[in-house]
Amino acid sequence: GEVHGEAGGKLIETLGVGDVIGDRGFFFTGNSGCRATAIAQTYTECIIISPDIVAMLEQEEPKHAARFYRGLATAIAVRLYHALANMYAQDPGRAAAATRK
Repeated sequence: GEVHGEAGGKLIETLGVGDVIGDRGFFFTGNSGCRATAIAQTYTECIIISPDIVAMLEQEEPKHAARFYRGLATAIAVRLYHALANMYAQDPGRAAAATRK
């Protein structure tokens, strides 16, 4: 399916098959609150993974928990890569300035 991620009434990303929503929430403690809303645009099936399930995985299967976190970190890194590529494509001067620092 296709899912729109929105924040403040604005579209911030379009997600599809295999994409992850809410991934950063596993790396922050406390109640940081929801930063975006996910709205299905087409028929969508989701898997919801609660923090309790991840805590149980950490206790009972630490190697699998490490793979889970590595997968989340990879998803975040890919999203960051694409966001930076888009930002630099829109403003090449930013890329040059960033590499000089």
